[in-house]
Amino acid sequence: MSSKRRQDRVAERIKQEASRIILQDLKDPRMGFVTVIKADISADLQRARVYISVLGESDEEQKTMKALQHAKGYIQRTIAQHLGLRRAPIISLFIDEGVKKSARIEDLLKQIRGEDGESAVSVEESDAPASESNPREDA
Repeated sequence: MSSKRRQDRVAERIKQEASRIILQDLKDPRMGFVTVIKADISADLQRARVYISVLGESDEEQKTMKALQHAKGYIQRTIAQHLGLRRAPIISLFIDEGVKKSARIEDLLKQIRGEDGESAVSVEESDAPASESNPREDA
């Protein structure tokens, strides 16, 4: 159990350091607005997967990923210096699809509800008077 906690701590530190490096150190004009979503690390602490989200369209995302891939060596080296591990983990960068999927679901829900926030599906029973909708009310 303690190795899992260590994995979680190291993954959280990698996430924090990657976020700091991307936001503060990298000055590439190809980079869009980037958010580091999470980091996962292997059990042996040798490989780390950093998931990011890019605000904008797919072309903005592609430009940002090119810039990040170009700076991957710098990101990996700087993270290794700050972590103080015996071996530096190999960093891989990935686009987090969860943010896109949740935005798509939200759009679909808005379409279902209609533009004004009310349900787009009409229920005819709700238009009937109260006395007609419940015939046992007179008894």
